[in-house]
This record gives sequence, structure tokens and C-alpha cells, in this order.
Amino acid sequence: MQNAQILLDCISGTGYRQIVGTTGGTPRWSNSWGDQAPETGSNRGSNYNLVRWSDAGANLGLAHYIDRQTGAQNIYGTISIIALTTAEQAALLAVDGQAFKPGGGPWGDSVRFAHQDSRRKLHEGFEHR
Repeated sequence: MQNAQILLDCISGTGYRQIVGTTGGTPRWSNSWGDQAPETGSNRGSNYNLVRWSDAGANLGLAHYIDRQTGAQNIYGTISIIALTTAEQAALLAVDGQAFKPGGGPWGDSVRFAHQDSRRKLHEGFEHR
């Protein structure tokens, strides 16, 4: 077999197409390949969600969201970039909302890095569109 796929199919706006990771039958992570937002045209609806669950099985909220129509992504929580050295982090420069890679060249048209600490974390306001 050259290709394989898993197909999760449901009627638009009626349910989630999910893969759920559990421990002892209690959810820990749910990955929704299309949420309950109806497909009303222009590529709207069926957005991607990654959700966190508590030890007791309570929904802790989104970890990652992608809008199918626009491709806009939201990542919730602190983002740590561990592969960068302290010197590389110090080389990050944001000017008028434009971030530049160490050594030059833009990363994107709307990137912000707030402050960095000695544990090599970039946090509080990371945004990339």
C-alpha cells in the first residue's frame, strides 16, 4: 500500500471529528479535526482544536486553535524555545512589529517577542501571524 488515511466524517455543524487520548478512560487530550462550527461557505467552519483535560476529566481549555478559513492560529500558554542559545535570543530584534532572525532576515509581518529570561524562555506576548 502506497498511501493510507484515517477518515473522520460527519455532517457539517453537528459534531466533532476527534481523536481523544485517555488515561484509565478519562480524557487528557482531544484533537478535533473539525469543530462544531458550521460550514457556511467561503471555507468557514470545521476549525482545528487541540484541548487539554484535567486529571478528573474536566475541560481545561484550548491548547491550539486553527481557523480553517484564514489559517490564523492561536497557541495558548507559555511558549518556550529551548533550541536557541542565550546569545541567539539576545540577537532577536523587534522593530515596529517586525522581528528579525539572528544574522538578519525577517521572520514575518507581525511578530512580537516580549522579554527573555536566563532560562531561555521567550514569553509574554509571543505572536506570529
